[in-house]
Amino acid sequence: EQYLNNYKGSLLCISHDKKFLENITNQVFWLDRGKLRVSPKGFKYFDEWSEMLLDQEARELQRRKQIVAEEVMWASRGVKARVKRNINRLNKVKQMREKLKADESMFRQATKKISFEPIKDIETNSKVIAEFFKVYKEFNENNNTLSILNGFNLRIKRGDRIGIIGPNGTGKTTFLRLILNELKADKGSIKINKNIEFSYFDQNRSDLKPKDTLKDVMVPNGGDYIEVRGKMRHVYGYLKDFMFDPSIILERVSSLSGGQKNRLKLAKVLANPKSCLILDEPTNDLDMETLDMLGEILISYKGTLLLVSHDRDFLDQTVTKILSFEGDGVVEETIGGYSDYLSFKNSKLTQNSKNKNVESYNKYKLNKKSGENKNNKKLTYKLEFELNSLPSKIKNLEEDINTFNQKLSDANLYLNEPDKFFEISEKLEKSKQDLEYFENRWLELEEIKNF
Repeated sequence: EQYLNNYKGSLLCISHDKKFLENITNQVFWLDRGKLRVSPKGFKYFDEWSEMLLDQEARELQRRKQIVAEEVMWASRGVKARVKRNINRLNKVKQMREKLKADESMFRQATKKISFEPIKDIETNSKVIAEFFKVYKEFNENNNTLSILNGFNLRIKRGDRIGIIGPNGTGKTTFLRLILNELKADKGSIKINKNIEFSYFDQNRSDLKPKDTLKDVMVPNGGDYIEVRGKMRHVYGYLKDFMFDPSIILERVSSLSGGQKNRLKLAKVLANPKSCLILDEPTNDLDMETLDMLGEILISYKGTLLLVSHDRDFLDQTVTKILSFEGDGVVEETIGGYSDYLSFKNSKLTQNSKNKNVESYNKYKLNKKSGENKNNKKLTYKLEFELNSLPSKIKNLEEDINTFNQKLSDANLYLNEPDKFFEISEKLEKSKQDLEYFENRWLELEEIKNF
């Protein structure tokens, strides 16, 4: 986002990531039933803009329906065959009816929502799902040691909704496999409640066999019905809820797109979710409508949820705690969604900057006092004056940098005031360079003074 918002050329981006699109766009091209509709604003306003267009279309269809009804009523009275204009009008009525029928069908298809039944309360008497105590886990790859967990402690309680984030390769999936008992810890203890059942969405979809049909996946033992949260549903009707056309239910899994495979896997997992639901990057390849549906299902889910995702908006909607795998075995825990995690990280960086400033200033005062006690005269008056003025300059620059970063964190700044955005960016870069220079100069003069 930072790179693209600083990019001065034109940008065309295809994505289902809502937050990403909100932060980088000032127009939206909407492909709708073979037509390209252009929104004059960014994706932040797309929902209200698209709903306005659909409402207008619905009113227009209703108006046309009334006109066609009046024409049909006229035609039902009978027409004189030899009156050419009546014959033409009758043909026009038929064309209007057929066009209206086709347009209404397309409109229903465009506004169709994935339907789902809310998940009933999950019955379990267990208060603790899993406990990690001083757990260590690492892998050796190409003579390099990759640390995943380093003295890790965690207690997962019933009803926890945990979002798991971090760069690829930092151990998110390994952590899930430890819970599922597919891997063992190198050191420490992991206690998993024996009465807990897990539903697992594997990001690699390894249990989907390419030669199986969609029906085989849903009812592997045969038959036409599947139990969905206590009710028997026809497999065709249930998959239709997940936007699968009945005509493809007997096709092979290998013919599906990535998004369709994810929808199929979700349909399987969510038919009867257990007391602990583990989803490893379920949002990959999903369209926005399916993402909304999945979010609503997870919000209604009363069990324990562990969710790995890179979708910030989706995490904000569905989880109440974040586990961030920072790399080298470091895992940070934050209460709230992704936005809360981001605020925590920013405040931590600000605090570290303040601590560094205080430490530098205290060191300066200590060295100054020591120099005075030694009656050290090695610095000239000019250099001594420069040294004494550096801490205040460093402090002011750190405050400026913090202010610039806060202004640039506003996603609307670039969209509304691009010139101001680039002006602040340039000031930020210059302040960083000045800060580095003054810090190095301070160390240099201190070294001379105390030599």
